[in-house]
Amino acid sequence: MRHFGAGNSAISKYDYAVNNRGQRTQVVETGSAFAANAFHAWGYDSKGQVTSANKFLGTNTGNTSQPVNAEHFGFNYDNIGNRNSASVAGNTTANYTAGLLNQYSSITSGNTTENPVHDADGNLIEDADYLYTWDGDPSREGGGAGESTNVGPDRGPMAAGSGRHQCRLVEVEDKGSNQLWQSAYDAEGRRYWAGGGSVERFFVYDGWNVIRDRQVWTGGESSDYYVWGLDLSGTIHGAGGVGGLLMWLQPQSVGWSNELELRPHWYTYDGNGNVSDLVSGEWDFTNFLDPTFSSALENHYEYGAFGEIVAATENRPENPFRFSTKWHEGNGLVYYGCRYYSAGKGRWLSRDPIAEEGGINLYGYVSNNPVNLVDPFGLDWSDAAKAIWTAAGYAVPGSEFPGAAMAAADIAKIALIEKFKKACEKCLCEDGDCYGAGGVCSEYEDVKGKLQ
Repeated sequence: MRHFGAGNSAISKYDYAVNNRGQRTQVVETGSAFAANAFHAWGYDSKGQVTSANKFLGTNTGNTSQPVNAEHFGFNYDNIGNRNSASVAGNTTANYTAGLLNQYSSITSGNTTENPVHDADGNLIEDADYLYTWDGDPSREGGGAGESTNVGPDRGPMAAGSGRHQCRLVEVEDKGSNQLWQSAYDAEGRRYWAGGGSVERFFVYDGWNVIRDRQVWTGGESSDYYVWGLDLSGTIHGAGGVGGLLMWLQPQSVGWSNELELRPHWYTYDGNGNVSDLVSGEWDFTNFLDPTFSSALENHYEYGAFGEIVAATENRPENPFRFSTKWHEGNGLVYYGCRYYSAGKGRWLSRDPIAEEGGINLYGYVSNNPVNLVDPFGLDWSDAAKAIWTAAGYAVPGSEFPGAAMAAADIAKIALIEKFKKACEKCLCEDGDCYGAGGVCSEYEDVKGKLQ
């Protein structure tokens, strides 16, 4: 995968190598966006979980004499996918303790121990740096531990819909600065409002893809717009927009006047739909008889195995889309639509809305294999979803799901169909009418026909 700038010079280029299981084992990174040519090597355990992610300088993948020790990451897991430990350059940086519900009860880094706290619904409500507030599960009567809170632009309860969604994160508070991030959700479960500071944001969607971000403050307002194309699934919404954002249109002052004009910024990606670069491009009409076009690198991102940003150049720090083409908050969280993800911990803040349909570890992120897999909405890729998606003729985003998965007997395939339909309906569909499911639900009958 390569991206070119003005003069046909490569801005960023990714050359991958895979093993006989279809897992990415190496990537060589070259281009003007990188400080130096380098390659990464990944290792996996027998369950396909990423256990090592190491960076080396140079392009000869057989020469590991120039390690970048600060980007040599290691991970160790228990039998259900919770982290036991994490390391950098062979030195343990964190030890994790998980309880019977797969919630981390302690995370020890050096002489510091963090004791995360979860509520009765399994939502994280406190960690070392933040306090989290959640609204109630609208499918339960009486509220109880998850009773709705008065947070939102109308100071009223969240518009949580009619029972399709579990608890929603409505407020995050920085324990040190007391800064707030607040959110409200529409009837489909999408966040339509964000606030907590001097600026309120109102979001407009196409399915689950943000197409307008209206920002309102005392005495003024402005709107940014986003243009989407085909994502990793080869459709507009099939992979939740991952890898499909083409352009950000942002109001900026025109050089020859004080008026605002929508100026374009283009996105480039690595092979797994993570934003690599933000590139500007515009025509210069100073000489109207001979206008010129120029492009410039504005932002560049490099990630660890679980989406942590390990290097960045940001001339446009307000760009919200980064890892997995998802909206990044100012508090380190990533908004996926159905849940919020913490790249630092490599897991979700809350249980999977589709329960064990998405895997037995309800907090696990794509089976600890984000080098190869993506999660479109925060529902995780279960084996059932992979098998059905593949049977429909699509590649599982980020990797080829082994064809052998479809070698099961017909009765097993029918069971997979029903599991997938049930999972889909739990979060994205109601009474047979599907909302923003990116074609997954709408293709159910077609997929069923292919499997039977």
